[in-house]
Amino acid sequence: MSRSRLTDLIELAKETSSEKRRVLLREITDLFFTRHAPTEPELRQFDGVLTQLATDMEEAVRAELGQRFGPVEAPPKRLIFTLANDDSIAVAEPVLSQSKALSDDDLLHVVKTRGQDHLRAVSRRDVVPEAVSDVIVERGDDHTLGVLLRNDGARLSREASEVAVERAARNPDLHEAVIE
Repeated sequence: MSRSRLTDLIELAKETSSEKRRVLLREITDLFFTRHAPTEPELRQFDGVLTQLATDMEEAVRAELGQRFGPVEAPPKRLIFTLANDDSIAVAEPVLSQSKALSDDDLLHVVKTRGQDHLRAVSRRDVVPEAVSDVIVERGDDHTLGVLLRNDGARLSREASEVAVERAARNPDLHEAVIE
């Protein structure tokens, strides 16, 4: 990074206006995406700065971050966890449904503490681990359970499968999902 760009970013960081903070966040995000495989120390720095800035931003800016970082193979992990746990599903959904950086424990935290929109986003992942699916079966409403059951990548324990079949017997929409 050029010395003048670094100086510009440092000056932006001193500003307290939300517009300047938004510009700083976008500049640092762009810088992250122009780096080819940041080193571990660089990744930790990006993570700290992006996470701090993101928590101060309005929903639209956080949603943009979720869209940009959701599909990234090696994103800043604290940022991803923060976005995945955002109250706004517009922010959390792209991360919950796509990010491979979320661990099983991260996903379990979300499905144990968040609402149906968040559970549905996790239910759409390419692979939903058994422990995560089991909590979704336990906490999810019929619509959420239907999303999970229609996902070929969702792994359910025997007990969760039995609960899903019982619920499907009472709900024709779920019955179709179990048969698929």
